[in-house]
Amino acid sequence: MYAELYFADVSCLKDEELYRALYEKMPEDRRAAADRLRFDGDRRLSVGAFSLLRYALAKRGEREVFPIFSGEHGKPYFSDRRDVFFNLSHSGDVALCALSDREIGCDVEKIRRPPLRVADKYFSEEEREYVLSAETDDERRDRFFGVWTLKESVLKASGDGFTVSASSFSALGVCFPPGTGEAFSPRAAFLTRGYASAFCVRGEETVDPAIERIDLKALDC
Repeated sequence: MYAELYFADVSCLKDEELYRALYEKMPEDRRAAADRLRFDGDRRLSVGAFSLLRYALAKRGEREVFPIFSGEHGKPYFSDRRDVFFNLSHSGDVALCALSDREIGCDVEKIRRPPLRVADKYFSEEEREYVLSAETDDERRDRFFGVWTLKESVLKASGDGFTVSASSFSALGVCFPPGTGEAFSPRAAFLTRGYASAFCVRGEETVDPAIERIDLKALDC
């Protein structure tokens, strides 16, 4: 059992030569998906996240990325492998890839002024109390994004996303999202200053993640 997190600062992809080198390594459908994005920053995040996935698989001896398909609610899977699971996330200038031998979800969020009204709709009573009981605005902000990334990682690991009632369970520990009938174990993971992040694997057994920061400029293009 393992969980691996790979993250990178994608701002280096403002270099058009580097961007194109990594872009050309992507399958045609992934290039098309990046091309449909409106903003340059979103395209950099898309290319950066996929480059991390390619790197993560290469570390495990896989020579290429397996064909990817989407589940009923949009979660990506490898179409011909049920022993390797992945998830991608990005925010600000940070891209994140999670890899595991179990269902896994991950989320990263740039910390900013928290939209606390979101907590009323998506957080459980326990989560709202945890956020709102903070003694300072900064602590309340950090707690909000900590809970949000935990919650997102659970919903992405389960594959149901926000099709289920996010407020019906607490992601502050092992949880059982409605409709899954299974346990999921979310954990916070520190990547870099100014960002909150978390990952979640299926099952009640927790796992210590291996975390690696990747310099996209150093990848074998």
